[in-house]
Amino acid sequence: LELQEAEKKWVREVQAGAFPIRRIGSGYTEWPKISQIASLSPFMDMEGLLRVGVRLTNAALPWCHKHPLLLPPDGTIVALIVRRAHESELHAGVNQTLAALRRRYWVIRGRQAVKRCIRSC
Repeated sequence: LELQEAEKKWVREVQAGAFPIRRIGSGYTEWPKISQIASLSPFMDMEGLLRVGVRLTNAALPWCHKHPLLLPPDGTIVALIVRRAHESELHAGVNQTLAALRRRYWVIRGRQAVKRCIRSC
């Protein structure tokens, strides 16, 4: 439980530094239309974490798999998260690591982040 709370705190910090958010009205947020995340229909969940909005909406999956946490393409925390996914998949290749990563996180340019991780492994 403490590990999950710490992870949420770090993700919130990474998101705040990477994505410009403009608050409008009562809790609603808005992103510039030309933003790299606008096409993902991002939304802020009840814990203040930015999630992907339209991915797998009708799939029979848990809510957190349908709406993964949104992360920027680079940074130390993102690299650690990608590395954890790579290692939990027993040092699998790009496709398997990316699939495991996307169960919980949506990394902008995720394939490149996974390739970078695998090259340095």
